[in-house]
Amino acid sequence: MEMKNGIYALRKSVIWLFAVLMLTGCAKSGQEPQPEKEDSFTAAEDTIIVTRENNLIGYICEAFDESRYSFTDFEEMLNSEVEDYNSQMGTGGIEVKECTLADGIAQISLSYADTADYEKFNGVQFSCGQTPEEGARQFALPANLTLVDAHDPARKITLGELDDGQDYRMLVTDDDSNIRIHGSDIYYIGEGDTLVGDGDVKTADDAALHVIIY
Repeated sequence: MEMKNGIYALRKSVIWLFAVLMLTGCAKSGQEPQPEKEDSFTAAEDTIIVTRENNLIGYICEAFDESRYSFTDFEEMLNSEVEDYNSQMGTGGIEVKECTLADGIAQISLSYADTADYEKFNGVQFSCGQTPEEGARQFALPANLTLVDAHDPARKITLGELDDGQDYRMLVTDDDSNIRIHGSDIYYIGEGDTLVGDGDVKTADDAALHVIIY
C-alpha cells in the first residue's frame, strides 16, 4: 500500500483493516462519552488526544468479531503499517501504545511525535498550537467564520472578532474523531461540535473542518 494512502485517519484505517479481514466495525458509537479523569489517555469513542507536550494520541474503540478472524493477525497488520511508516520516514515518530481486545471491543492507541506524523500517516489535515492568525492563514479560514462559545452555545462570534489580547491557540482538523486537549480551557468551537467535558469536544460528522480555540 502506498504511503499516501497509509492508514487514512486512525478511525478510518481500522475500519479499513477490519474490512480487509471481513470484519464488522462500529466507529463512533453515538453514545455520550463517560466522564474522564484529567489527562486520561483512553476514551469511550474515537478520540484525538493532544497532550500537554503537544504530542498526539489517536485512540479508538472498534467492535471485533473473533469468530471471523484472528485478532493476533489484525494486530500484526497494524504493527506492520506503523513499522513501514517509521522505516520510510527514517524516524520513530509513531508507536503502537495499545492494541487489545476485551469483550469483543478492540482498543487501539497510537502515539505521534508531532502533528506532521499524524498528518502524513493518516492522510488528513491537523494543526494545533498555532495562534488563530497563523491557523487562519494556513487553512484560509475567513474572518467571518462562525465560532460558538463552548460554555454558552447561544453566544456566537466570528473568527475576526476574537480578542487579540488573549493568548489563544487554535486547533484545526478535517478528522472527524472527537478531540481532547489536556491542560487547556476550550473557549470557542465550530458550529455543530459540542463541548462535553473539560477539554473534550464531540465532533459533528458532517463538518468539513473542526476549529477549536483554546
